[in-house]
Amino acid sequence: MERIPLIAVIGPGDKCSESLRVTAEKIGTAIGKAGYNLISGGRRVGVMDAVSKGAKKNGSMVIGILPGMDNSEASEWLDISIITGAGSARNNFIVLSAEVVIALGKGAGTFSEIALAIKAKKPLILFKPSKNLFTLAKSMGKKIYEADSVDKVIKITKKLIG
Repeated sequence: MERIPLIAVIGPGDKCSESLRVTAEKIGTAIGKAGYNLISGGRRVGVMDAVSKGAKKNGSMVIGILPGMDNSEASEWLDISIITGAGSARNNFIVLSAEVVIALGKGAGTFSEIALAIKAKKPLILFKPSKNLFTLAKSMGKKIYEADSVDKVIKITKKLIG
């Protein structure tokens, strides 16, 4: 049986704008339609919830790596919730479990996951990053890509996975 690639999507939770939620859901939809599975922070807020919704509605298995000691913050769109009790340290589990990491938006948690992806030499797609962020990320890693549309995110992901 062929293993289905696991894609991580990272981005802000509590301080996520509505437009970023819409974009995250579109990315989740595209991930599902491309036949990939999704891993995220798994909470029912922000990018995590929106990308999970889009992916789940379009055929992905959706895995959430939760920070707390129970399922109380879990998105309703998860197939599997992994309870870590690890707080922000769970970010490393998300990054290391994925074949490709897609980052959108900004926030301290998102920046930590970007840094972890670079350190782990994971392919990293930055969605509409600031010029400074992209330049900094490229200076630290070789597998850093920039996308300005959902279609480009999926095109790059497919190229990376083969």
